[in-house]
Amino acid sequence: MGFDIARGQTTPSGWIFVGGVQGTVPIASESELSCGQLRLGPEFAAVYMNKKGFLGAFPQHQWDVGGWKDKTYAVTNIEIFAGLYLKQGWTLVSNPVLSYDWQEAQWTVPLNLTVKKVLRMGSLPVQLSAGLDYYVESDDDFCQDWAVTFSITPIVPNFIYSWLTK
Repeated sequence: MGFDIARGQTTPSGWIFVGGVQGTVPIASESELSCGQLRLGPEFAAVYMNKKGFLGAFPQHQWDVGGWKDKTYAVTNIEIFAGLYLKQGWTLVSNPVLSYDWQEAQWTVPLNLTVKKVLRMGSLPVQLSAGLDYYVESDDDFCQDWAVTFSITPIVPNFIYSWLTK
């Protein structure tokens, strides 16, 4: 199970900065299904947004800090994302997650393009998306070369934010 604890700040110029700690807790009921490690590390995000779109980066790193599996873990992920707002609820997005495994000295480098559309289904706003990924570099011989994704995401009110801002 992954978690993060972070604090963010927005600026009047359109920048958003977030920093914190993130990690992974081994909670599987069977040890064969678990990473077997408590992992922790820093995370940071810097995003610029305006009426035309957004551009940002989200680097993070995790080390194993405890657990029952002996394999050392040290992985850095960097999500680079950019989006262009088009007319009538359409958005063009790229958000590849580059990954580097420090123990195996291996990169995963995808190229990604996603098209999104927000529309209403009844009274509920819904985001539909379709994306295509190509992996320029993968971390082992069993990773995919291409991936196609589709998603339907209902947009619901954030009740936790409502509690915190009362």
